[in-house]
Amino acid sequence: FPRVFLVGGSADLYIEPAKSAVRIEVAHTIGEEFANTLRPGLYSESNVLRWVVGVDRPTFFRFLNPNRAFNISAQLFGQHLLEHELIKTPGGPAGMPDWENNYIATLLVQTGYLNDRVLPRVIGAYDVKAHAAAIGPAVEWLIDDNWQLVIGANFKVGRAKNEFDDCRLCNQFPPYTDPAEGTPAAGTLPTGQQVNRIGSISPLGMFRGGPIGMAQDEDEFQIQLRYRF
Repeated sequence: FPRVFLVGGSADLYIEPAKSAVRIEVAHTIGEEFANTLRPGLYSESNVLRWVVGVDRPTFFRFLNPNRAFNISAQLFGQHLLEHELIKTPGGPAGMPDWENNYIATLLVQTGYLNDRVLPRVIGAYDVKAHAAAIGPAVEWLIDDNWQLVIGANFKVGRAKNEFDDCRLCNQFPPYTDPAEGTPAAGTLPTGQQVNRIGSISPLGMFRGGPIGMAQDEDEFQIQLRYRF
């Protein structure tokens, strides 16, 4: 991984009328490398701006739990590639498979019963560009001072068609890398670069699917029993 320069900042605010804590973070990086099928080396650098806004609020739902508030925590993550490159070719999109702008939203809801010996929670995440979501319900039960039981699951929903040119037939160094007298895409590719492009989910389509979109068939269920000495 290359060395990158990063500068950022954060701020925590409390909004009294809304009884909510707000967290804001911003980071700017210089020199990150991204896959790019328009470049001979199949990658290029881009400056990246990332940010997150989070809101935490204790809220009572008396009909669900009359004695304990629910902790509601929501976050919105954003990423913007400043030197993003993407064009359309007869074989599909080419350039950077990463989205120029993408957003991931998360939500956590948790409360406690029996003097916080039973802690149910559910956490969810949604990838806007990949149209994919993950939902993770769980329950922690402190049986006694020694035994603890945790039951949880992780479900993925939504599926997007995240095909992208994977450059298997790219002609990065014409005429030496021309696989079969490649067809030029006039006006769409850099000078001298001819290509018979193939679009597929892997390997580059995974950048469009993201970690949630590429794990649609990987639902999980966990049972953990812990003993403390």
